[in-house]
Amino acid sequence: MGIYLYKSYKLLKVGGVFYASNKIRNILLCFALLWIIWVPYTIVDIMYYDFGFPPSGFYVFYIYFAILTYGIGFFGFKINDQTYEKVAPPNTGKCIQKTKESKEMKSLASSIKTTMQEGKLYLDPNLSLSSFAHMIDLHPNKVSAIINSTLGYSFRDFINKYRVKEFEEQLAFYDLQSRTLLSLAMECGFNSKASFNRAFKKFNNCTPQEFVENYKKRGVKM
Repeated sequence: MGIYLYKSYKLLKVGGVFYASNKIRNILLCFALLWIIWVPYTIVDIMYYDFGFPPSGFYVFYIYFAILTYGIGFFGFKINDQTYEKVAPPNTGKCIQKTKESKEMKSLASSIKTTMQEGKLYLDPNLSLSSFAHMIDLHPNKVSAIINSTLGYSFRDFINKYRVKEFEEQLAFYDLQSRTLLSLAMECGFNSKASFNRAFKKFNNCTPQEFVENYKKRGVKM
């Protein structure tokens, strides 16, 4: 059972749907609890009772076993075709690849991007996964899974990409004679020089200073 749990977790994690599908996750948790409860009983029975552990000692386990078994059945009945579509492995055979994105995931990803762009929510330096998820009425874990599996970013990189783009667009109209790059970065949603430099270099393969120098070389007036 331990191997089954590990393989199942790995499949869902690679597919980016472990946090997006509560039904599948709850079934795995029920199996994990069964395994965690059963192993200590078995070890005690083997080491101290030589398989002679009194039946009455298993009564508590039987109660937990019944509850968790009903739990597995309950969540199992709630699984539908859409759930299978999220976690079904590809037919390639060699390794587990990302599962096919469902229509729902694509639709939600598009809605997330539209909300972020139109509202320019990334300009808020205090924007977090939890606060953004609350705005669009989705669970933070689901938002994270959608951004990761469909858009290919972590939530932090997702919003920083917008901030870097905003910085580049505003740079052409910014007075660098009297103001600094850091002040512009702050206006674009970054809350520290370190996070700004790190994000900028990640998406442009150069520092903000190098980017400005390239602008000047091309004759762009600032």
